[in-house]
Amino acid sequence: MEASGRTVGPAFMGMMLLVVFGFLGWVIAAYMAKILPFLRWMSKYGHGLAPATRRAPRERLVGVRDMMPQVPTGVALLGFAGGAVLLAAGSWSGREELAWIGAVVGVLAWLVYAGAMWAVYRR
Repeated sequence: MEASGRTVGPAFMGMMLLVVFGFLGWVIAAYMAKILPFLRWMSKYGHGLAPATRRAPRERLVGVRDMMPQVPTGVALLGFAGGAVLLAAGSWSGREELAWIGAVVGVLAWLVYAGAMWAVYRR
């Protein structure tokens, strides 16, 4: 790849992949795992106006922590990090199969994460 007349090496590309997919993607997903369940909880139970909040005293109201499934979210976040590391390592070493494995791990992690987000909106 060329940028301003200079050739960009595999180390630079690997670092950029690690920053974009490993750091930025992971941070965005982690914040989404905190913010979206709260927004869903507020829209469903907030302000005590929703019929779902007028329950019998023994019934426990769903908490914000209960909205997001913990295990799939943790697996997805680890998959994002692992996929980004494999993708960057494949780019650095020039091993295409390692980069493909990292890309597949990242895509599978996003599918697990999308399932966890879908579960938030089903609750």
